[in-house]
Amino acid sequence: MPSGGHCLDQSHETPRWATALILLIAVGAFVLRVQALLRPGGILGAVVDYDEGVYYSAAALLAQGHLPYRDFVLAHPPGSAYFLAPIAAIFDARRGFQVARVSMCVVGAVNVGLVGRIALLQLGPAAGFAAALIYATYPEAVSSEHGVFLEPLLTLALLAAASFWFGLLRPRQRPTPWSAFAAGVLFGALRLALSSGPASPSRHSCCRSRGG
Repeated sequence: MPSGGHCLDQSHETPRWATALILLIAVGAFVLRVQALLRPGGILGAVVDYDEGVYYSAAALLAQGHLPYRDFVLAHPPGSAYFLAPIAAIFDARRGFQVARVSMCVVGAVNVGLVGRIALLQLGPAAGFAAALIYATYPEAVSSEHGVFLEPLLTLALLAAASFWFGLLRPRQRPTPWSAFAAGVLFGALRLALSSGPASPSRHSCCRSRGG
């Protein structure tokens, strides 16, 4: 019983400077990710991965009212298409792809902040700094979080669900029914984002209209 109260007190006594430092690491993570796109030729000058084209094409088709697995073949999970569809609807193809890439850098920075925040409130400032710094500079994370990929969004959903479950948005000893419900919704959205329709082929990645 005393240990539970002690943990609760610790969460409320988290120093603001520790949170500010984690936010600073998150900003640095954004700079690290976006600088990979700042090459001659601008954001589109960076190497474009095949999967990026598939994900963004799926988002553009979805923005036009075409549903994946029903109206066009998609061998990838649809999560990124749902996330990117508003961007594809607002901007033309060239500008939209640029905005999509930068938005993934923002998602990566948010992921860094959530990792650091979870570790900070559960294990203390040293753990928070270490977790945020390691994630911010981990090569695999940096490479996937400056392109139009599904992984940054899956990580964001998992970390947000964990944040609600542990009550980190309002530190408390146990999750409230509402925070537990929010975590469940995010886990459900994560499962939906990873689900592929029955029409999606398993051998090759592709995105083509059934009509053409």
